[in-house]
Amino acid sequence: MYFWFQAMFEIITSEASYLKSLNVLVDVFLMSPEFSSEHSDRCVITRAERHVLFSNIGAVRDTSET
Repeated sequence: MYFWFQAMFEIITSEASYLKSLNVLVDVFLMSPEFSSEHSDRCVITRAERHVLFSNIGAVRDTSET
């Protein structure tokens, strides 16, 4: 029984860490003017590159949060 709890603890803490990383990705990078095409004078990537990097991140974060 102990190993089951240990495995569950590992899964939960890993998922929490992953969600924290996803939140950093969204809050720091996705929302930064350097990665937003709306701020074209400061943007360092193209719209297509932004789509490749961040296209499903909202759905991934929502799934991880759930």
